Amino acid sequence: MDAGKYEELQQHFRVRVSACYQETFAGNLGTKYSKNFTVIGSIGYNLDTLLQVAKDLNLSIVVCERLHDRCDHFQTRYVDTKSLVVENCYSKPWLVQESGDGVQTAEKSDIVTHRETCVYEIGQSTQNVENEWMYELADQEKKGKWNLYNQAVQYYFAKDYEMALQLLVRFKESLQHDDHGGEEMDLPTERLIQKCQRMAHAPKTITE
Repeated sequence: MDAGKYEELQQHFRVRVSACYQETFAGNLGTKYSKNFTVIGSIGYNLDTLLQVAKDLNLSIVVCERLHDRCDHFQTRYVDTKSLVVENCYSKPWLVQESGDGVQTAEKSDIVTHRETCVYEIGQSTQNVENEWMYELADQEKKGKWNLYNQAVQYYFAKDYEMALQLLVRFKESLQHDDHGGEEMDLPTERLIQKCQRMAHAPKTITE
């Protein structure tokens, strides 16, 4: 492969990682003649679901809510909510159901229990870097990159969509001054802005 094609491949190559924290059955499965190490549980489906979020939003690392709660030394931000299969389910989410007319395939069987889970992006390490003060200042600014975004998320979950929208717009404007010069659109911000706009203009239900 020549140098030009290699550089072009590097530009379009992107590693994406999804991580989920849950219990599974793992071990060697097979016969006495041949065994393979196998993981049984909903972890495969859940990891694929999270990885699709990473692809859709152009992110590098995403984790489930339970793992996010244990990420003390990294920047994190909420990016989406997904329905994951509970860890004590060992079948695929699409099961074959029997009915009076025969066998029918359902997208999601009632047998399978799902739970809504927040999905988070993992950013840079929050560990302090001992260096010259100029580099330390730049490092602190990078670590606080998502502060405004995370404030907006708090208002979003509090259903104060107008305030969340204002903060998200400010955050979007601040991205124009980052190292990328605003060349790449931040898809989680765009997606959350659209959600806030819809919810802010949605008809409000009055309860007596």
